[in-house]
This record gives sequence, C-alpha cells and structure tokens, in this order.
Amino acid sequence: MSERDRIMQNYDDVWGSIDTLMSSMSDDDWATQSLCPDWTAHGVMSHLAGIEHALSGWLPSSADEKLPFDHIAGYIEGAQSWSGAELAADYRRLIDERRAQLSALSDEDFARPSPTPVGPATYG
Repeated sequence: MSERDRIMQNYDDVWGSIDTLMSSMSDDDWATQSLCPDWTAHGVMSHLAGIEHALSGWLPSSADEKLPFDHIAGYIEGAQSWSGAELAADYRRLIDERRAQLSALSDEDFARPSPTPVGPATYG
C-alpha cells in the first residue's frame, strides 16, 4: 500500500467513524455539553465539519502559506441554527467533496511542503 493510499484509508476510517457517531445521536445527544466549556456535542461536530469546509479545495503552494482556517468561524456560526440531522447531512456532503478532491491528487501533491497546525510537513 502506498503512503497516499494509507493516508486515504486513514481518512476514510476517521470520516466513517464520525459519520457513524453522528448517525447514532439523538437530539439530546447533540445538546450534550462537551468537555470544552463553550461547546455542546453539536458545537464540536460543527467544528469538525468546519475544518473539512475550510480545507475543501485548498492545496498549499508552500509550507509558508497560511492555513485556510479563517473560514471555520463562519461555517460554525451558520451551522448553529441547524439540527443535528442537518449538520450530519452537510458533513457527509463535505466529506464526499473532500474524498473526491483528495482522490484526484497525485503522490507529488501529497508530498508537497505544507503548513500544518504543528508546523511544516507534507500535505499528506
């Protein structure tokens, strides 16, 4: 298995786990307070979907480029009015887009220098 295939399999595993969790959540579950004092489970899931929204279509030109995370706050703000089912549906839409975008990238794209939350690394 190539590094790119391994990365995509890991993404699919994580995305699938999150989808399974969201699919099992009741309205009360979505309203459950998380360990983060300002967020319910809905807020946490909105943040995860917001990250996928921000990264959708983004491919860095260098490790010095700024991560596109300034788009997350607007997504979370809009998602606050959604039901859990609506958020889960939009998450699935975002993941379908991201999966298609990432699947279309080459090994060279995955090896590109990229900024990450923990410092420079590869896009993969």
